[in-house]
Amino acid sequence: MSGSLPSTSGWVIYSCYGGNHTSPLAAGLHLGLIPRGRPLTLAALRRLPPFDRQTNRDLGRLVPWGPGPFGHQVATVGHGGQPALVRTAILSALGAGMPAPPGPVLWVDLYDLLTPLLRVGGLLSRRLGWVGPGQALIVRALEGIRPRLERRVAGVLAELARQAGFARVLSPDGSAGQVWYTRPQPDEG
Repeated sequence: MSGSLPSTSGWVIYSCYGGNHTSPLAAGLHLGLIPRGRPLTLAALRRLPPFDRQTNRDLGRLVPWGPGPFGHQVATVGHGGQPALVRTAILSALGAGMPAPPGPVLWVDLYDLLTPLLRVGGLLSRRLGWVGPGQALIVRALEGIRPRLERRVAGVLAELARQAGFARVLSPDGSAGQVWYTRPQPDEG
């Protein structure tokens, strides 16, 4: 696994039960592929690479998404209800053949955001093959958890910015919808 992974200054890995819905949405928000604060659409969610496409055979398989804004690699993984087991395996694979893992790893488990509606939508779409009704429920469920998920992703980005030595700055018009990160300027003496 380590031979095919890109070099990076660290990893952010979003995990959820199946790797189909919550973690892809988090990665999409993290990378700016899904705009924050706007209603979700099925069309936008379908553009996310693993959205509603993973099978049980994909559980535990790391899905790299690409570089994030602070030089880290963003990835998702489904853990099938075994987060500790999958986390241990992924972290072992990332460090295989190296004296230390390739940069710090921030593991963000989103299992606590799984709702009954999201479970039913996933069951209909992924297990029973009733994709249309299942995805309609999934969009409703994700819209319901979106504010909490956006806050969680914003917290991850803020921590990465802090670690990279950046200061958080709201947009020039003062709106909270856009947050930029800038390196603090040394005090002029």
